[in-house]
Amino acid sequence: MTKSQSDKTKNLKPFIIGAIGILLVVGFNAYSRTETSNRSISIERAVLNNGMEIIVIPYDRAPTLTHMIWYKIGGADEPKGQSGIAHLFEHLMFKATKNRPAGEFSKTVAALGGQDNAMTMADFTAYYQRIPKQHLETVIAMEADRMVNLRLSADDFETEKRVVLEERSLRVDTRPQALANEKIRTRLYQNHPYGIPVIGWRDEVENMPYQAAKIFYDNYYAPQQALMVVVGDTHLDEVVGFAKKHFGIIPASQAQRPKRPAIDFLKPLKDLDPVVFEDARLQQFIWQQLTRITPLSTENKREMLALDMGIHILGGGSNSRLYRRLIRQDKTANYVAADINILGINAFEVSVFAVAENDTQRYRMEAAIKEEIEQMRQILPTNAEISRAVSALAADELYAMDGQASMAFNFGFNLALGNDLDDLNDYPKLLSDISGQEIQQAMNKHIRSDQSVIAHLMPKTQ
Repeated sequence: MTKSQSDKTKNLKPFIIGAIGILLVVGFNAYSRTETSNRSISIERAVLNNGMEIIVIPYDRAPTLTHMIWYKIGGADEPKGQSGIAHLFEHLMFKATKNRPAGEFSKTVAALGGQDNAMTMADFTAYYQRIPKQHLETVIAMEADRMVNLRLSADDFETEKRVVLEERSLRVDTRPQALANEKIRTRLYQNHPYGIPVIGWRDEVENMPYQAAKIFYDNYYAPQQALMVVVGDTHLDEVVGFAKKHFGIIPASQAQRPKRPAIDFLKPLKDLDPVVFEDARLQQFIWQQLTRITPLSTENKREMLALDMGIHILGGGSNSRLYRRLIRQDKTANYVAADINILGINAFEVSVFAVAENDTQRYRMEAAIKEEIEQMRQILPTNAEISRAVSALAADELYAMDGQASMAFNFGFNLALGNDLDDLNDYPKLLSDISGQEIQQAMNKHIRSDQSVIAHLMPKTQ
């Protein structure tokens, strides 16, 4: 990935946005505007006439800005047989436009004293820059330029295909755990695109036709598919003024995000046998369980918060049940963790991951993990466990709001996944109100063996 960080969001929570108060809507002729604020943060929203959304968070601690463009198209939206085209196109966006030569985008940002980067995930592709505030219009103009004026040559396409294939070699093919994760997700999601790696299958990238890039660009790089997030020393009227000037003249296209198959979380997985992955490069036995769960929605946000608290109690840090049992008491593991992975629009995941102390301990370790998961279903968490979980999640929220880049990323990430600010604003105040019974019920409902894939990763025996 050219400057990509596709695993960056692994441990982010959907509710770390913070308490954001009551939405006040005011109409404007040029754009619609929404303002949200409380004593710690102010959020300003607008929508251009062509459908492009804008989020501005004034943050005047330093004369700098973080500017992001999120396209609501990702690896799970690719045509059949063209896995990796969304990520490949991320590379191509740094090539020549009608107005700028290849590589000029990043060189300009660097010359202005800034940094830029990009990332592709299952549900979106995002581009961002951190710059001195006086250069905001420059990066907005450059992003608008490459939204419509990219010059796609066959030579550039073939060059970036080779770059992506080399990246796959470095990030996946030479890493046993990454290869194992591809097998796990293929099993977990079966006929859903979440089972296809964002970087793409090697043979499909190798055989990707040049015309695929042109079709992908024309269909999905359009203002109604885009979300702009700006955090820093600015305000909505300034940002909208620049956005209208450069993006407002771009007409919306007719293309929309492709429809995906739904995931039936009530239907058991077909194959519940463990995935066994042997590789001579592995040095220790690794046990992993990945469970697919329903994503966050307005209807289930309290339930999902209870589940996240339960997962934290199970495996979130050195005071968790799994850590105390496997590492302190039984001494069967040298690492263990459990977490919720915000995969995307169609599913979230719960991951439990452990590394055995040695090969002879792996059976005891696995039995203890399963026993502790079952205990979470049967026995209510203690008040002390709940209190620690509340403190830890509240600290995560505060940390995620500390800084321009983290705020820009978290707001953009959630809105790109379709989470409205109204869906998020109750989470912090609900933390201390979740009961042990709710945590237990959420664990019973979502952590189900028929929605889970267990994997055994081990050194290859001769």
